[in-house]
Amino acid sequence: MTTTTFSQALAGNKILIAPGVPDTLSTLLAEQLGFQAVFLSGSAMAATHLGLPDIGLMTSEEIATVMRQIRERSNMPVVVDADSGFGNAYAVARTVRMFELAGASAVQIEDMVNDKHPTEVTKRPVIPVSDMLSKLKAALDARHNESTFISARTDVNVTEGINETVDRIAAFVECGVDTVFAEGLNTAAERKQIIEAVGGRVPVIYNTAWPATEAPDTQQLQDEGFAVSLAPKTIVAAMVAGVTDALIDLSNASGINTQHKTPTNIEEALSSRDYLNRYERW
Repeated sequence: MTTTTFSQALAGNKILIAPGVPDTLSTLLAEQLGFQAVFLSGSAMAATHLGLPDIGLMTSEEIATVMRQIRERSNMPVVVDADSGFGNAYAVARTVRMFELAGASAVQIEDMVNDKHPTEVTKRPVIPVSDMLSKLKAALDARHNESTFISARTDVNVTEGINETVDRIAAFVECGVDTVFAEGLNTAAERKQIIEAVGGRVPVIYNTAWPATEAPDTQQLQDEGFAVSLAPKTIVAAMVAGVTDALIDLSNASGINTQHKTPTNIEEALSSRDYLNRYERW
């Protein structure tokens, strides 16, 4: 079974829609429905495998295991969420090699702080751009196959604004990465600045899960110049709704008394706020 490369998936005329998958089954379903790539989402895996919020608790080996399982059954391109690379530049190099051997088509590395203080796990503190560039150079050197894409993500817009975001994206492109991704873009004007900073040199990724004040649809993103649209929460949100409905039907049919509050979203299903509040003393 020959794995389609991420470059081949990007070769079409339309924007590439990559749903966020947590496992092999959802990958197979995406493939059967005609999607050309999937995003192995850290938040999706944390929710389904750990039952925990997305605060960086999935390990690199756990993610690599899921990637290997997917590759046993599917040859479609998989973009793997590598968080901050699980450490410094040396750790990033090992992470990229591990994920590449597991079958990743692209490895996404972000510039958020790896070892966040418990009070910052839901915030987006970033490392200095020089440290991020060291990580990206390590990632590029570590891959054994140039068809394995290295994707660079920045979250700096959330804390420092669009000017710093533009500067970082431009620096990532100059470093030689294959794709870039700016999280936290809020308006069409900010998206335009990112596209202009890249200048068509590499494909640009957009996250549809970000609650932008001017949320674009797929056609608008394509018209603006984005090449990939990630949908990291779609599948897990559907899981919560579908499983909840199935269990309610089962309880009604079996006479089980279900007086508990029905979760309406992922965070309620995970009791994320209760989990985080429990450890505030840290």
